[in-house]
Amino acid sequence: MKFILLTLGLLCCLPLPAQASTRCEEVPEKGLQPEVVASSDGTVHLVYLRGDPKAAEVRYTWRKAGEAWHPSLTVNTIAGSAIAIGTIRGPQLALGKNGTVHVLWNGTATGKLAPAPLWYARKLAGAEGFAKQQDLLGESVALDGGASLTASEDGKVYVVWHGLAGGAISGEKDRLIFLRTSLNDGVSFPPAEVINRATPGICACCSLRVALSTTGEPNILVRTAISADRRPMTLYVRSGQQWASREIDLWNISACPMSSAALVAHDRKMLGAWETAGQIRAAWISERGGVPITLAAKNAKHPAMAVDQQGHILIVWVEGTGWNRGGSVAWQECDQELKPIGPLGQAIGVPVWGKAAVYAENQNEFVILR
Repeated sequence: MKFILLTLGLLCCLPLPAQASTRCEEVPEKGLQPEVVASSDGTVHLVYLRGDPKAAEVRYTWRKAGEAWHPSLTVNTIAGSAIAIGTIRGPQLALGKNGTVHVLWNGTATGKLAPAPLWYARKLAGAEGFAKQQDLLGESVALDGGASLTASEDGKVYVVWHGLAGGAISGEKDRLIFLRTSLNDGVSFPPAEVINRATPGICACCSLRVALSTTGEPNILVRTAISADRRPMTLYVRSGQQWASREIDLWNISACPMSSAALVAHDRKMLGAWETAGQIRAAWISERGGVPITLAAKNAKHPAMAVDQQGHILIVWVEGTGWNRGGSVAWQECDQELKPIGPLGQAIGVPVWGKAAVYAENQNEFVILR
């Protein structure tokens, strides 16, 4: 599909740092809600949804720079077990030990009283396909907003979601963050631990993000629900066996906004991006002095980020999307101080229930998938 680049602003007062090039591509097979990871050997791994938005399939493919995408594989072994409606519960992707591909997604409930499952599947490097999907929800219930996962090269896999403990009173004020940690590259997962038992309350239909710091500790970025109308973005950081939390950005709203976030570790710091009141905000959130910047003025959702080898940051989001409505993708390149480099870019062509993903290719190029 052809797209139109719109130059929305120029910085002309001072000489600009060298700018990376950016190109937009469609997701293969007209897929939805892409998630992408580029490995150290230059292989790009991609998952997305395809088919009926109410009962979608999870697809996986890969390529190297300059190559076409390989024929895709179906991740789910139960047909139609993913959901695209809402653009908040799509597949998540991580690479683990020896190139193992880990995929997580919210499932569809099989009946009015049946809980929605939290599906996980993995593929060993060189394997022809994915192992049988398994439900990691455990004793928790009321899965709603999207879950997240990350993995390390030493075989640890972290799966994070929010929900209710079995038997809990229904409501946002009781919602907890659950973490299951596999120590054997996803072969097995012990029972979940609760991250925020002392301070429950999570925005029910918002997704969360987990990423590993450069020291290997999980960090979680989530929209908490302190009260019915106080919903700050909150960072949870683990040090040893202890968890600490800190509010990053406040949004006073008396409804669940179905917002999402992005989280990237770089140069011993953690970079976050999220939506607040229709704006895309970003900051070095591991630093207490990190002041959020605003990148989009209104009607913006679902940020994604990538950092190239020179330290340039590209932050991507979608604009104009809504319930059963597509829109456009927008992006801004920034330096390490989150100062804009070059103009704000935009391209049409985000489908209904779609969003965008981004990765750095070669030394000075970003690729956006929408």
